[in-house]
Amino acid sequence: MTPNKGETAVRYRIWIISLVLGLTFASEASFAASESQMHSPKVGSDGYSIAVIERTQASAPNPKNARAFINRCAAHINLGHYGDAVADCTRAIALNPKNARAFINRCAAYIKVANYDAAVADCTQAIALNPTHPLAYTNRCGAYISWGNYSEALADCTQAIALDPKNTRAFINRCAAYIKLGNYNNAIADCALAVALNPKNARAFNNRCTAYSRLANYSAAIADCTRAIALNPTYKLAYMTRGIAHGRNRDYDRAIADYSEVIQLDPKDSDAFNSRCYARAIIGQLQTALADCNEALQLQPNDEDYLDSRGFTYLKLGQFDNAIADYTAALKLNPRKATSLYGRGIAELRKGDTAKANDDVAAAKAIQADIAETIEALGVT
Repeated sequence: MTPNKGETAVRYRIWIISLVLGLTFASEASFAASESQMHSPKVGSDGYSIAVIERTQASAPNPKNARAFINRCAAHINLGHYGDAVADCTRAIALNPKNARAFINRCAAYIKVANYDAAVADCTQAIALNPTHPLAYTNRCGAYISWGNYSEALADCTQAIALDPKNTRAFINRCAAYIKLGNYNNAIADCALAVALNPKNARAFNNRCTAYSRLANYSAAIADCTRAIALNPTYKLAYMTRGIAHGRNRDYDRAIADYSEVIQLDPKDSDAFNSRCYARAIIGQLQTALADCNEALQLQPNDEDYLDSRGFTYLKLGQFDNAIADYTAALKLNPRKATSLYGRGIAELRKGDTAKANDDVAAAKAIQADIAETIEALGVT
């Protein structure tokens, strides 16, 4: 029962999942490192990446040819073969430890597998080798965001933009960093610049959607996410972000529809099940809400937000013992979770345990002064 669950139950590591990674191929003549060419139909396509891999495999590349391994590393990243990418870039580095591009690409691969320590180390080494390569700063910015070091991310993306003022990736990532730092107006400005540079970049629209939603400009947020979806109909994060905007705007039917789209695209997305559970519970679809929360917890057990959402659902169902059990489990994971404290207090009050109820409600109000009004707006008094 998180106050703005339409936004935060997602905990979707939003913007983090939507980071854009820069890759660089070794041969400047045929595989340019510039952003514009990396986004071209030729270089950015799966078909081209497959061709690179097939060519290097068929020709049995010289085991001492670092460039061939760098190119194949980038191709593997484009195809989602991150382990193979790391292996190829590692071979390239062993052959030529002074090649910054090999470190940049391996940094990108490490980000994709959530090995942020290694990613930062690789991009830092790339910068030491070539302090003027914008992709090294862009990728390290992305790693820092994923790592939670937003100030460092901001500095890196700013440096990347100084080196390449048309670096769409850097603007998108800096937009993400600004969102995490709560500077939504600067985020909107950066994503607007990214859109101007590349009007077909769905991530730029998605991130700006998030910033607008945080400023309660829901019409602008929904328009941006809708544009992102039009550009990429299988972009599940855009559906999730739009669902968040609808939820914050209390348009729960549309929020549920968007969360359902996410689930259709990825039936194992636990955050989408949790968010749909909460939206359904708010509007009284309690049995389907309970099924969604159970699925979320099946996919990711012992999650404080998921337990909180199911506790809220049980509370509205009048199953107070179950509600107390879930809220208590959530509080073991986060003792300062105001919504769980307040929800447990309401369940205890309904059971006639006034002393415990008063203690929990007081503790919740000490953490969040407006918790009572927040929960009452969701139909619980």
